[in-house]
Amino acid sequence: YNFLSIETCSEFYILNLEFYENYLLNSDLIKKYIDKIIVIIDLKGLTFSKLNQNIYKYIKNMIQITQDYYPEILFKMYII
Repeated sequence: YNFLSIETCSEFYILNLEFYENYLLNSDLIKKYIDKIIVIIDLKGLTFSKLNQNIYKYIKNMIQITQDYYPEILFKMYII
């Protein structure tokens, strides 16, 4: 498998959070008021044997970024 680095995945995650915060949550383009998001981390297809330290670091990093920098927009986070 060719996986992206933890840093690249984290940057992509931050870009998405910034997009939600700056464009969707504060936009007149949508006719509904949205102030919270739900983050779903889908680990489908990832067997227990493939869960290595990098996957744990990435998930922990996502949770930490969201808690530290975007707590006001996070409603729930699910890991399935």
